[in-house]
Order: sequence, then C-alpha cells, then structure tokens
Amino acid sequence: MKEIWKPVMEYDGIYEVSNYGTVRSLPRKVPHRYGTGVRLMTKIKLLKPWEARSKTSSRWMVSLCKDGKPCRFSVGCLVLTAFVGPRPLGMDVCHFPDKNTHNNRLDNVRWDTRKNNRNDCVFHGTQNWGERNGQSKITEEDVKTIRMLYKSGGHLMRDLARRYSISTPTIHAIVHRRTWKHVN
Repeated sequence: MKEIWKPVMEYDGIYEVSNYGTVRSLPRKVPHRYGTGVRLMTKIKLLKPWEARSKTSSRWMVSLCKDGKPCRFSVGCLVLTAFVGPRPLGMDVCHFPDKNTHNNRLDNVRWDTRKNNRNDCVFHGTQNWGERNGQSKITEEDVKTIRMLYKSGGHLMRDLARRYSISTPTIHAIVHRRTWKHVN
C-alpha cells in the first residue's frame, strides 16, 4: 500500500497525517517565540509521538499547535478522522486485527464502541484480568482450589478467606463466579 497524506481536520495547511499513522508539520509562517515578528518554517517535519499510558492500555499521542495553543491528539484518532470521517457519537479508536496499540495504520484502526474494544482485548489475550492484574493476590490455581474446597462442603468462606489472606466477600464473589469468570 502506498503512503497517502491528508490534512488534519481543523489544522488544514499546518499538519498532515498519513494512512501509515505518521503525522507531519507543513511549511508555514509562525509567530516568533519571543513575539518579535514572524518566522518562516521551510521544512516538512515528521512529528515524534509519545506514549500515553493508562491502567489498561497505551497509545501514541502527538501535540499539534494552532495560534500558539497546543492540543494533544491520539495518532489513531487523527488517522481515522482524516481518512474515514469524524468520530461517531459513542465511538472510540479500536485497534484490530493487530493487538499492537502502537500500530496506527489505517488498516489496523477503526471507530467502534468501548465494549467491542474490550472484546478485542479478550480475543488478543491482552485483557488485564486474573493473574495479569498487578493487584491480584491469588492465582488461577488458587481460584480452582477455593471453588473445589467450598463445593466439597468442608470449608467455610471465612476459613478460606483467612487461608488465602483475602476478604470473605472476595471469596463469596469467587465461589459464585462474579469474579474470575474466565477460570473454569
């Protein structure tokens, strides 16, 4: 696929984005940083994205400046807005079929709901649940053992909670499959 460039919406003549997920700054006149007139930017400059991390994911971001005011954008959002159209109500940028959230090529991003984005995480195995969650105090084997011991009738939830150093309500949620649903 050939790299195609389109203007960034609301930043026409200032920035362009490609279907490969690259953002560049175009030649233009900009105010001098010390307020002493105008200087001419003559080179096309590729913007260097940075990683914005959250608890569940990370995204490439860029900062675009217009009239001296910087604004942050997700690179995937810029690609979709330029090539597909504005963000539909209730939709987010979703990465699929590639599980790499840093791949912002047009063929890897789409507008979709948060629910479908989470379903993609489950499909790719990147969902941050169970043992993969840094807050987890027990393992999947512990969950299986807890369910088996409780089902056998020989152990109270209170005793299991003490044994695994977790709360009784947590044991209750595990036994009744409100949590750790993915463990059989």
